[in-house]
Amino acid sequence: MRAKDLLVDLGPLLAEAAVDERLARWYGGGPERFQGRHGAAEVLAGRGPEALARVLDASGDLLPPHLRQLLERLAAAAPALREEVVERVLRSETAAQSPQLVEHLRQELARRVGTREVDPIRVEAVLAQNVSRLRTEHVLGLGAFVDAPAVRDRLRERVLDRSAVGDARLAALEALAGHVDAELGAELLAIALDASEPRPIREAAVARLADAPEALLEPIEGAWRAMREPALRALLGEVALELGGRATLERIAAAGLPPGPYLREELGRVARRLAGLGDPDLAARFAAHEDAATAWVGVAAGGADPARFADDPRRVELVRDGSVLLGELIAELGE
Repeated sequence: MRAKDLLVDLGPLLAEAAVDERLARWYGGGPERFQGRHGAAEVLAGRGPEALARVLDASGDLLPPHLRQLLERLAAAAPALREEVVERVLRSETAAQSPQLVEHLRQELARRVGTREVDPIRVEAVLAQNVSRLRTEHVLGLGAFVDAPAVRDRLRERVLDRSAVGDARLAALEALAGHVDAELGAELLAIALDASEPRPIREAAVARLADAPEALLEPIEGAWRAMREPALRALLGEVALELGGRATLERIAAAGLPPGPYLREELGRVARRLAGLGDPDLAARFAAHEDAATAWVGVAAGGADPARFADDPRRVELVRDGSVLLGELIAELGE
């Protein structure tokens, strides 16, 4: 690859269009991008948007990583090309989902293995890992253009596609940060409540609900009360408290916390929120509540003297249902 390196080194002395045309052929997706002293990302990062556009034209539907990473720079350098770049990124992500990609990677793997004897089960495992990685990388790449409606629609499709690779669904949820409207929020809430969904997907869906509009607060609080899985209920409670703030705490003071048993950190979070308001009257309303967990959260938040409740039967109830002890909760709140 001496000719390629020489062309890169002499680039400033040569006609830019001629250099860019040759680089486009070399870096448009072929194996040459991995050879020589100059890597593809290094070379293309030093060229203008016209050079990157030429390279994109020379590439197939499936863009290699170094081109996907440079697309954001191209869009920023030439805003007029942003729509074209978004279309190109979406086309590459579509290609990554195609059955043809799997067959292409299978053939590439077979070429590398050659005549060696390899466990076919191991080969299929490596193939599945490569497919998952490539598809997930493409979904993550969409995140740089999430402001485009077409990209948000695509990410939503990936989140809702139960046949998609799990990591790709998680990547889509991550990329949608800050872009959850009421419709998507309702769909995420349905995923969170669906016990047939994988646990990591459900947890990521709940976490993304923190970006949901306030219009979803009521159904989120309802899901929090209906959830019987402590870990997920704790996450839903945190989202409800984040979105509703004082209004959610007022409703807890009136209706009590959802049924236990509770995780240690779950009650601690509610107590911290309550204590953070600096409202002793509201904390006292918690402490006086007939529900044991609600009462002890109020005590921990400063709503009453713990010694007054030393013999309270609600403390026994908390111990019986597996919740934290009052002393532990108060100590945790004071840390």
